[in-house]
Amino acid sequence: MKSNNQFQNLYPLHHGRAFRHAANTPLSSLLVNLELAQEHQKLSQSPYVKQALNSAYRLKDLFELPLQPKSKQFQVKFFLQESLNLVNQIYPQAVINQHLNFPQSTGLYGNRFYFQEAVICSVKNAIESYSSASKNNQIVLILGQIVKSGLILTFVDGGQGMNWLEKILMFADGFTNKKEGVGVGLTWVKKVVEDHFSGHIKVSSKKNKGTTMIWTLPLYERQ
Repeated sequence: MKSNNQFQNLYPLHHGRAFRHAANTPLSSLLVNLELAQEHQKLSQSPYVKQALNSAYRLKDLFELPLQPKSKQFQVKFFLQESLNLVNQIYPQAVINQHLNFPQSTGLYGNRFYFQEAVICSVKNAIESYSSASKNNQIVLILGQIVKSGLILTFVDGGQGMNWLEKILMFADGFTNKKEGVGVGLTWVKKVVEDHFSGHIKVSSKKNKGTTMIWTLPLYERQ
């Protein structure tokens, strides 16, 4: 799709390939694109906006159902990098430093769609933890390594951080410490990591210093 003047100020939208990807995969990116589209009435008839809206409704229905059982393994590095690239397109001002020290063949057993959505929710939350005054200094560090039979993924930000109460409540459905938001992203992340992938999450945070979230995920082992 060729960009035109109508799309110049809509970075995620005027890249048709990225937008079509968003319409087929992560709900987080769909919502961001739809919010942008709603601010521009001329885009209301765009086929991509309509496609995204329909996809969002389907995904919303999917998320309200119990998690699907694990069905197959996938190579995690490719889909992790794809998710991080998509977040970079949505938040071009953010700096996402990734150090993924594990083989390309590293596999997880489960739904890669769930994995990608959980990654995007986590990175999006890290970026949005920065105050508006830090818009030009939004740095998120992503680390990946294998320890024994598990994949360790670490998400680090230097944002507003959390106090002890916010840390306790951070995964509670509906809780958010942002001015805008409905508090469902991290609830979904916890559900995916712990219930679907049989992993666990550890969080450390300090007010006005930032937050570190660590996922431990069991590796796929061939029978």
